[in-house]
Amino acid sequence: EINTLMVNALVDMYMKCGSFEDAKRLFDKMQEKDIFSWTTTLDGYAKLGEYDEAQHVFDAMPRKDIAAWNALISAFEQNGKPKEALAVFRELQLSKDAKPDEVTLVCALSASAQLGAMDLGRWIDVYIKKHGIKLNCHLTTSLIDMYAKCGDLKKALEVFYSVERKDVFVWSATIAGLAMHGHGRAALDLLSKMLEAKVKPNAVTFTNLLCACSHTGLVNEGQRLFYQMEPVYGVVPGEKHYACMVDILGRSGRLQESVKLIEKMPILPTA
Repeated sequence: EINTLMVNALVDMYMKCGSFEDAKRLFDKMQEKDIFSWTTTLDGYAKLGEYDEAQHVFDAMPRKDIAAWNALISAFEQNGKPKEALAVFRELQLSKDAKPDEVTLVCALSASAQLGAMDLGRWIDVYIKKHGIKLNCHLTTSLIDMYAKCGDLKKALEVFYSVERKDVFVWSATIAGLAMHGHGRAALDLLSKMLEAKVKPNAVTFTNLLCACSHTGLVNEGQRLFYQMEPVYGVVPGEKHYACMVDILGRSGRLQESVKLIEKMPILPTA
């Protein structure tokens, strides 16, 4: 005899293996569906990019908890559909089913950043403060990223300096913000502060730092960082780091060096 818990696990397994027809067959046969049955099926469709099916399951749900809303919003946001993500987020605001949680707000901020929707991003910032939601590192990173991508670097830096706990992603997002606004020196200064705070930079940090050097013509600084990555910081340069380095050299007219770097790459050069 198979109980609901067992069927939920089977549906989850089929979804994660990409066999959504088997998952659907099991789901449809279930006489009793709990909230996990619905959410597992919805999340599975969403992650496989089957948005119509995910929406259909979502609409058919007798009760929608915040996990269900988050599954749909994050699926749209993570698959390059920020408009659809924000449409579901607005629907959530109007419904009385559930209240946004930290996961919802991170997804909505990311979608706002992708669209440059500053007004909604600001609204979320106010919502966080109004409801006394504690800024964890995920929310802090999303807020910084949103403000920087929407053009308000000052506000992004305000958020950065307002929080005590900063993980590597918070530092990296701020470095990225400085880079995209052409403040290369400030980005390098922030790396020094990051090291003083005993936070170890990762591959994302170095991509952002090299972009900062590229956008502001800091060739020597970029080269120094690139060649220090593995021996000093233990981060093996990847294709993005090589692309940044080729860009740094190319922008400064050192085309022969760019070609030599590509030819000597230990990994296959991408387009």
